[in-house]
Amino acid sequence: MDSQISLLRTTRFLPLFLVQFFGAFNDNLLKTVLVVLIAYGLWDIGGWDPAVLVAVAAGLFILPFILLCPFAGNLSDKYDKAVMIRWVKRAEIVIALLAVGALYSDNLYYAFFVLLLLGAQSAFFSPCKFAILPQHLKRDELVSGNAWVSSGTYMAILAGTIIGALIAPLEHGKMIASVIIVFIALVGYWAAVYIPKAEPPEPDLHIRYNVLVKIYEVFRHALNQPSGVIVGIVGVSFFYFVAATFHAQFPNFTKQTLGADNIVLTVFMIAFSVGVAVGGLLNHKLLDGKASGVWVPVACVFMGAFGVDIYFAALAYPKPVDGSLHDIVTFVSNFHGVRLLVDTFLQAVACGFFVIPLRAIVQDRSQENVRSRVISSSNMMDAVFILLSSVFSTVVLAMGMTIEELYLSVSVITIFVALALFKIPSLRATKAA
Repeated sequence: MDSQISLLRTTRFLPLFLVQFFGAFNDNLLKTVLVVLIAYGLWDIGGWDPAVLVAVAAGLFILPFILLCPFAGNLSDKYDKAVMIRWVKRAEIVIALLAVGALYSDNLYYAFFVLLLLGAQSAFFSPCKFAILPQHLKRDELVSGNAWVSSGTYMAILAGTIIGALIAPLEHGKMIASVIIVFIALVGYWAAVYIPKAEPPEPDLHIRYNVLVKIYEVFRHALNQPSGVIVGIVGVSFFYFVAATFHAQFPNFTKQTLGADNIVLTVFMIAFSVGVAVGGLLNHKLLDGKASGVWVPVACVFMGAFGVDIYFAALAYPKPVDGSLHDIVTFVSNFHGVRLLVDTFLQAVACGFFVIPLRAIVQDRSQENVRSRVISSSNMMDAVFILLSSVFSTVVLAMGMTIEELYLSVSVITIFVALALFKIPSLRATKAA
């Protein structure tokens, strides 16, 4: 742990970590404030179904990752990544100011346009932040670096979501949110100034934007990489499929399935976010700094196994029959309530064990001159799998299955994926074959 913490004391890593943390916080604060304003009728939504608008908002944010990540990956291979990150953070300041206008305008179209811009800004940042790590970190620091980035992201998501949900309904909630969003954007740019140079591996790269051509090109580069890279890309995306399915349904699972209040929901979100962070940080100790997927299949088994137990624990939990909602004291007073929280935490720890080595493998084994483009293909695949999780959940629930049955089906799929991963020898290697 000491060697992991030491990374946070270096200019090679700390500025990037802060930029990533503050960016994820701002994204989720703004998204949550907008969703709460819509869902709780605090905006005039013109007769639209709030559930539909929330789904549209989520889709608008993730869409740019599919359309722009290939282009962003090309730019990241052509230009200094540190310079690119600073330009991205300048754009965030402009978007933050536009977001203030959106909050006070009560105009859905304006707000959705800002969300689209925010997603585009994140899409340009994503290939840079992961491709820069192998340039600034030693090879045996990659696992720790990715663990910190992943842990920081989940904690920032949690903080942004909770703070956004708390301040949105307040009398001066819009003003508070506006001040925080602009201030955090400025702090993020300040941190970006201190990111060391990261020379481009292919400065003469010719760039011409055509979405279909660029998508084809980045996946062609990914498929031509050494052993384990494509497995890592698909594995990271599968993590997002599982995590997005569970995380997105936490509100409905807490209220509808368990009959518990919003404080219990917050505790579930904390348990999941902290679990992913703990699992990610423990990788360094288990792997001794090596970018190896030796524990990935085992972690996948536990992801599925704890998900299965969440299903059985939910069936056993005594939901209130009078329509009331259990508070946190009542919830944790029941054995199955504690069991559900422990299952959620341990499943998230397994998720951290699963995803961090895979991301490190993609970075470590990708050829340097195309690394950003390979990572952009991974980012795009992540977005596709997040959308796929939404489609899968919609279809399963439309068929009449319950939320806990949705969790069970994803968990069973996860166990089958784990069995397949045990048969992939490239995961057990510690360097490209």
